[in-house]
Amino acid sequence: MQAKPKPEDDGLVMQRLKPDHFDVVLGSHPAKRKVAPATGNWPLSSILICLALLVAIIFLIFQMFHTSRPAAVVVAGPLKPEIVAEPAQTMPTPQVRTVEQVVYVAPKEQTQETPPARSLNNCLKDGNVIDRDVINCRFGETQQTTDYNAPRARGMVSEQYLAQYKAGATKPKSDSGRRYEVAGVFIREIDGRNRYEARYRIYNNHIETSSVCMNFMTDSAEYRECRRAAVPYFKDMCSDWTKRVAKDKNEKNKLAQEQYCEATRAYQP
Repeated sequence: MQAKPKPEDDGLVMQRLKPDHFDVVLGSHPAKRKVAPATGNWPLSSILICLALLVAIIFLIFQMFHTSRPAAVVVAGPLKPEIVAEPAQTMPTPQVRTVEQVVYVAPKEQTQETPPARSLNNCLKDGNVIDRDVINCRFGETQQTTDYNAPRARGMVSEQYLAQYKAGATKPKSDSGRRYEVAGVFIREIDGRNRYEARYRIYNNHIETSSVCMNFMTDSAEYRECRRAAVPYFKDMCSDWTKRVAKDKNEKNKLAQEQYCEATRAYQP
């Protein structure tokens, strides 16, 4: 006979209770235990958390089914490189500075009009005595003095003197005053950015170098600075007009070149 296996209860005897029995240690039968009634009210925080989760779920579902499709982007084709023809290399033309030169004719001095002189032969008539009557006849009554009590001059002149006088009277009188022009230009000072209006006289296309900056007082600082600035001015103008003559050899350009280059050589500040 096989031996019965020993129960694995370590010698403990367990006995199932009947429903109507009560154990001091274990208590009453599970069927007889009183279950505490469950409370039906949820706390407010739990309700808010549930609502937030519900809203988040609805929002995610809405985004999944209503996502906008990306707009189609038109990709332009590769740009064709533009071929630019290189300009032909040309020799740079020399820069010629244009300077405005104002030239005007100096006004003539107003002189008092004198009566026309008569011929000496008509005033002398048949005699050779030059007295006050002859002088008044030749030069007019303006030459008469106010001293009426003075004795009239009476004298004789030699025929040689009279002949020389008549010969000199018949010669045309030469114009002692030279006709000139006054030029006005603006030149930049050497040590600054100021400009001076320099005026000078021109005689027959020749600049009178001593008259440069004649519109300033000779003992003023402006006069000295203007005279200093005229040195590079005449030099630059000579160079500019030389370039013009090389391009266009007309008479006007040649005269301007001669005028400024001569002033460059002769001018001394």
